[in-house]
Amino acid sequence: MPDDDPIPVRLPHSEVCVHLQVAGQVRPVQIVGSEHKMAQICYPDGTPFSFPVTLGEAGVLAVAEARQERQRAREALLRHRAPACCPCPEGTCARGIALTIACVVADAEVAAAEARALR
Repeated sequence: MPDDDPIPVRLPHSEVCVHLQVAGQVRPVQIVGSEHKMAQICYPDGTPFSFPVTLGEAGVLAVAEARQERQRAREALLRHRAPACCPCPEGTCARGIALTIACVVADAEVAAAEARALR
């Protein structure tokens, strides 16, 4: 799942969610922004609310952090597999295998964070 895909989240009873009358509901939330990440809460049909909220207010801070760590792990693996860094084919050296395992673990952590966001 790409990092910008909406994920279903059970919205917390934060001040903003209560004000928007969505607290406790499961709604699609999309993580948006490049430098400063925000959460765009959507209506059930996928159309966004008029403004994004902070990740904490939408209850997706852990998801955003896990996705960011996954991206770092993937970038480290790609840098290692560059011909200038790794002489072995397909990153089969110990470092390449460790970086591949880090990517798998990061994928699992993202899945777990997304699952917790639904509780």
